[in-house]
Amino acid sequence: MRAFDDDVNGGEATAVNGGEATAVNGGEATAVNGARPPPSTVARPPTTCRRGLLWFRVWWHDVSMLRPSTLVTLCLSLSALVGACGAPPSVGEGEGEGREGEGEGEGREGEGEGEGEGEGEGEGEGEGEGEAPDDDDTAVEVVRSVLVPGRTVDDGLRTLFVMVANATNVSGGERLITTGTVSLRTTPPSYSATPGTELVYLENPAIEIRAVVNTFEGDFNQTLATDFYVRAHDVAFSRMRVAGDTFDGESHLAANGQGTRAGSGSLGARTFSFTSTQQATFDVGNGIAETEQIELRTGTLTGPGLALSFQDASRYHAVLVDNFSEDLQNGTVITGTAGGASWSMADGLIKRTFSNGSAVEPDFWAGTSGSLLRNGTAFGALGATASAAAITIVLQTPGGPTELESHAR
Repeated sequence: MRAFDDDVNGGEATAVNGGEATAVNGGEATAVNGARPPPSTVARPPTTCRRGLLWFRVWWHDVSMLRPSTLVTLCLSLSALVGACGAPPSVGEGEGEGREGEGEGEGREGEGEGEGEGEGEGEGEGEGEGEAPDDDDTAVEVVRSVLVPGRTVDDGLRTLFVMVANATNVSGGERLITTGTVSLRTTPPSYSATPGTELVYLENPAIEIRAVVNTFEGDFNQTLATDFYVRAHDVAFSRMRVAGDTFDGESHLAANGQGTRAGSGSLGARTFSFTSTQQATFDVGNGIAETEQIELRTGTLTGPGLALSFQDASRYHAVLVDNFSEDLQNGTVITGTAGGASWSMADGLIKRTFSNGSAVEPDFWAGTSGSLLRNGTAFGALGATASAAAITIVLQTPGGPTELESHAR
């Protein structure tokens, strides 16, 4: 008997627009302490019509475009999670915004590019040529920074799901495992009951993740982190350590769609805090499925030369009849300092709409707006541009437009 289906997938990192439009429904929360979970009877949900569309994303959507994985005997490899969306990138680490790569796949694809460009070019130019980031770069960093706190918590929760699922399955699947060491460095994967105070995950090449699992309750019939977290659950962890970062996180969701998330910790030289409250409704009947998801997120990100706070209110609405239609709107407020200047945005609004996963209605997207102020003076503006191939959200600054997210038409 398995506590989780053998094919457990924690997801890869996708682009900023990465997320799955997954129907929200409250499943029964199953006790975890030593309970023998029932065998899985739920088939893997289809991924058709699941498209990433979130920049300031709604929690109910996993930031990743999850895909099936067939790792040794039963486990999902966390390589993508750690390399692609595990350890949070430094803000403005560049394009894709790493964690904005939001994105699965693009996610730390984005981060890969981000670090390469941010550290390679940024440090190379800064140290080698003595050039400091200009105001345009700082403006982009400010806008992208609001993603880091929430994405860090989301990635931590998703990572924890994969760690627990692998430990449980490798140990035999008779009971939920939240302590000890699970290793994919051996063939077959192995499990040891030590340490008895935290869960350790080992994988090549030299990936090591540690976390104290405080609470882990939910529907263990689910094979994907995405589907686990959109059902009723109570999960909390502390001292997750990955790639030099240490942070705590928690997520609680009731069967009625009301939930909260929170987290805090250190990301290298920076610290963050994050809280979220959400409400979701989901109705099915007469051949129509409809969901509405509301979330209010607040957070802070501080570090050398950086002290930012934000508030983001989002509404996601989706209807599935003959076609799958989605729209997402975010209202964002940003305040703080970066690069020796004060920055603020009080009227940020991003609007998106999709049909069967493709961006549609450019006029709707054109409602994207928001003024970014530097020392009280307008410096940048949010907007949307459309081409025959894609619709893109941009930040326009004196140096020109910078792409924040792009969606194929």
